[in-house]
Amino acid sequence: MREIYRLWDRNTGSNSFNSETLAIICENALFDRAMLLRVADASSSTFTILASTGFSSSRPPETLDLPRPPAFYYTTGTTDRAETAALTLRACIGVPYLMWAFDKPSGCAMLVGNRHEVNTFPPFDDGDREIIESALAVYLDALVRKIKTETPAIHAQMLPIENGRFADAGLLESEIQDNIRDNGTILRLIVVERSGDAGSEYAPYFSTSWRPEFRILRTTRGSDRTYRDFSRLLQFARECGYRGSVAVYEAGADELRQIPGIRPVDLEPRNAPRTISGAKQTA
Repeated sequence: MREIYRLWDRNTGSNSFNSETLAIICENALFDRAMLLRVADASSSTFTILASTGFSSSRPPETLDLPRPPAFYYTTGTTDRAETAALTLRACIGVPYLMWAFDKPSGCAMLVGNRHEVNTFPPFDDGDREIIESALAVYLDALVRKIKTETPAIHAQMLPIENGRFADAGLLESEIQDNIRDNGTILRLIVVERSGDAGSEYAPYFSTSWRPEFRILRTTRGSDRTYRDFSRLLQFARECGYRGSVAVYEAGADELRQIPGIRPVDLEPRNAPRTISGAKQTA
């Protein structure tokens, strides 16, 4: 998704920025169609289509009416879903196999879809949730980055998107990308494994040359940026030029109390399905 961050360098309007973002996502994730949407406010069920791609033979709708929009949704050929959400989303994107993600704080959503389910386009499943949510998060992060350049008086830690504000006490992916480009470096990386009934997720903390104290990676909506797939986290760190080792601690590990910058939520033990002794090093 590094290509999306490069878009902000170009002197493009919001429509071009949205469309090019979707084109990059479709090319990398092999989707036939994709749409970006935004709801007017939290009480509304009507989404405006901000941009779309893959509609070469038809015209996409201008709006989508979806009462009680889910945070995540998908359809496959083996799940005969006849709910209102399935019927409405299929009619909107015009293909039978789709995946949806909605970020309620920003009011933005992403809808992607495929015409067929074959080897190149396997059926969507719960494991794909991280893919579409990450794509939406990167878009919002890049949008904040673009807003920051257009409105420099706004503090980088509190940037507006429409009617909301994103308060961030950690590091945004866009901040890391900006500083790496300006010869900044990641000094150290530690990861806290948060385990629960649904499995594990990994919360990264970065020590950087411009902010040496460990700071958690955050999303533009102010929540912690966690990864269900550890390899995706490691890939992001490597793309940012980090080649050092990674210490992974279980949430609540005693060692974490000795590290400045660790959030209170990671200092408390969790009911973990498996145990990690102290820290494990990943090359």
